[in-house]
Amino acid sequence: MLPSVITKRGLQDIQEAYDYLETKEENLGERLLSQIEEYLNIIELNPYLFKEGYKKVRPAHFK
Repeated sequence: MLPSVITKRGLQDIQEAYDYLETKEENLGERLLSQIEEYLNIIELNPYLFKEGYKKVRPAHFK
């Protein structure tokens, strides 16, 4: 199992998205965090599931 890495900028982006979503609908930011956590678990269990892209990064995109 490989560890997931979230950069400082990534954490800032998540916080900004969370704050914005919470202003739009109560618990919408929480749903985002839940989905991020779910994807991190998937990535940690199967890090090669997602296609390798630029600079050997394997991005996981979700709605």
